Amino acid sequence: MNLTNSLLKRILHRLQYRGITTKIISSQLIKLERKNDALEVLLERGGDTKALTIPLIWLRDHCRHPANYNETTHQRKSNATNLFECAEIDGMVSVKVADANKLSIQWMDGLLSEFDINDIMEHTELERPIVYLIM
Repeated sequence: MNLTNSLLKRILHRLQYRGITTKIISSQLIKLERKNDALEVLLERGGDTKALTIPLIWLRDHCRHPANYNETTHQRKSNATNLFECAEIDGMVSVKVADANKLSIQWMDGLLSEFDINDIMEHTELERPIVYLIM
């Protein structure tokens, strides 16, 4: 039942914002638990401006670089025991925004992660519609 609800919420979220462009206005490193462990991204979506905080550990965990991710199985190749050590960057010089919707992160270990902001938005709680299920 939870899987059905989750899928329905995701489908409704996609339908609600289909055709609405999300643009990255700016980004900066911020502190959640320790210095520079999250990225705050200022977004413009549907005429609204909102801040989205993304922990670096989440970005590293969702990295789709071929060295870390198997496209066929949709699984991480590495174990998750060293994510905190791997989720380090060398300041904002390691973060690039291209075309106002692509986020690139050069990790300290040399790996490069690239994200489309719309893919990140699918995993956020920003602007999620309220879904009422009648059973």
